[in-house]
Amino acid sequence: SPNNSVFGYISGQNTQISGFVFENVSQTSDEEVVAVVAKGLLNNATLDNIEVKNANVSTGTSNRYLAVVVGKNYGKVLNTTVNSEVFNQNTLSSESESLVIGGIVAENNKLVDGCSIEMYSIEPSTKSTSATLKYGGVAGVNSATIRNSQNYDASLSLEFYGEAYAGGVVGYMQGGSILKCFSEGMVVLPYTNNRTYVGGVVAYAGVSSITQSYYANQTLQGCNVAGIVHTSYADVNQCYFQGEAKGMRVAGLVGINNKTLNNCYVVGSLEGMTGSAQVSGLASWLPKGSLVDHCFSSATFKGYGTHHAETESEFRANIVETTVGSWFDSKYAESGELKNCVIVNYGNANVKVTMFNARPGWINCSDAQAKGLEGGYSVFTNDAGFDQDLWVFDNHEGLGGYPTLKYVAVNPHAVEEE
Repeated sequence: SPNNSVFGYISGQNTQISGFVFENVSQTSDEEVVAVVAKGLLNNATLDNIEVKNANVSTGTSNRYLAVVVGKNYGKVLNTTVNSEVFNQNTLSSESESLVIGGIVAENNKLVDGCSIEMYSIEPSTKSTSATLKYGGVAGVNSATIRNSQNYDASLSLEFYGEAYAGGVVGYMQGGSILKCFSEGMVVLPYTNNRTYVGGVVAYAGVSSITQSYYANQTLQGCNVAGIVHTSYADVNQCYFQGEAKGMRVAGLVGINNKTLNNCYVVGSLEGMTGSAQVSGLASWLPKGSLVDHCFSSATFKGYGTHHAETESEFRANIVETTVGSWFDSKYAESGELKNCVIVNYGNANVKVTMFNARPGWINCSDAQAKGLEGGYSVFTNDAGFDQDLWVFDNHEGLGGYPTLKYVAVNPHAVEEE
């Protein structure tokens, strides 16, 4: 189309477009923003009940914002589905450029609600060493609200050597909130590039909130990888990870936890790719002022490197006596807090797992205790004080007998833990 999308920019007070099905639509553009339905929503414009099938986006060297539905969203994208095999081919034309890619929207500045995407792959072809990529299965960048939205199969597999933030739902979260979202989309970036940051829900989260969301049943790979969010200044509550995470610095829930991590769990597999890898069951780093509270890990540890049952961070220490590679910095000298957490199967993993001694922040238990076969979940309810209004304790239901979160659905396609 002449506007490089069906509608171009949709502007006007409370304009609403609803009930359209776009099938076999192709867009080719060398402009800054390219999307199948609209380059942008402005002035409270709304897209509602939109379906996109079999779309194809062929892009050029000047694109900066790529999406299937909307490039830049300042309105509302509601109840919209993408069921397409979409290939975005993009070569960054200079070392300093950036690219924002989202399955539903590239950049969200207002509201995405009730949207889903599946059968989608994206393969930008660039090996730039200075460019920046921000990719999310739902949105590349978010500064507002995304809720009730799902990434069933949107995937990214890319040989990229610049700085990359890639998440199953959002790549780079400047602010705002994510509520009741999940991803089953694969994200694979080179683990040898120490500037790749991968998260099952979000790669980077500024001051924001991530609530009742999860990643399940697929693979995350990069250098710095975490099951929920890698670098987090967010309040993360009632989330879980049940997939496979592989990299050089891997965490079951959060990589660098600068804020709070509450009522979350990990039952996925965590794999170090080389002998210098650092793998942590809950969180890699706990900077001063951070908190991990009422979480549990039954991670399966694999691969190479040093494996930590809970964290590689010397939490509650006044001084870090040794550096940990290039990650050591004086701001980590006084560390955050980890308490009321349950570590399952410590000492019984596939590889040697280390655990800090004489730290009262967690409880170590057996698999049978974690599944309520011994003590009826008392290790959670009594010893660690898990809130029974948030958690489900029923060894006949849920995820193989482990406790689950009451308000977060267990993924129906989830595979049993190895």
